[in-house]
Amino acid sequence: KDYNKSLFNVEKAISMYDEKGKIPKEQWYNLARFLHFEKGNINKTVDILEILLTHYPKKQYWVQASHLYGEKKNEPKQLAMMETAYLQGLLDKSSEVVQVAYLYLNAEVPYPAAQVMEQGFKDELVEEKSKNYELTGSAWRQAQEVAKAIPNMEKAAELSDKGELYTRLGNVYLDSDEHKKAIGAVKKGLAKGGVKRPDSARLVLGMAHFNLGDYNSAKKAFREAAKDERSEKYARQWIRYIASEEERQRE
Repeated sequence: KDYNKSLFNVEKAISMYDEKGKIPKEQWYNLARFLHFEKGNINKTVDILEILLTHYPKKQYWVQASHLYGEKKNEPKQLAMMETAYLQGLLDKSSEVVQVAYLYLNAEVPYPAAQVMEQGFKDELVEEKSKNYELTGSAWRQAQEVAKAIPNMEKAAELSDKGELYTRLGNVYLDSDEHKKAIGAVKKGLAKGGVKRPDSARLVLGMAHFNLGDYNSAKKAFREAAKDERSEKYARQWIRYIASEEERQRE
């Protein structure tokens, strides 16, 4: 466990090979990498990983380098390392592909994030679970590709054991002027339970009913929403607006 002496000797061996113009052995670099990491020297560990990637490019080194750049808060390089491994076809785990998508989203480039996830599903590499479909739908939505977002959000909602995703789906339907679908999705979500903001869901329900001309159902939804103080003001405004609209139509 005398890491200092171990490090001195392995680095000496590496430098002797370097001086002769020979490539030091992979296991020597790995020993040096391990020792620097154990000593908490992240910068030196990354330097050795980059040398390993030059001479012995392997998936594990791309992934490890990405992780360490994440530790250093260097997000562009963190993404670059995982992206390179992905483009070489080295990533073979669902969690790794999902991580690439998350890194793209963090870098505010949602379109490739969605593409990575879609390809992962197509290759049967990414697990077909609610969270992954939710990520894909979110990426497409951020990329302004709502038509592609909806099918993924529908699958995410179906696979979820809570109603939260159905209420979010209802919001997307509302934005897409699919008001009947919005009503159906929100009602499913509220019935399923586990909705974080039922009041917000009922606001969506009220707006969808209003857009379909069903003022009574809209008022009922807004009255329910108004029971929560977070939505009370907005819901009351809608109720007043509906009353004025009904009066205008009567006149």
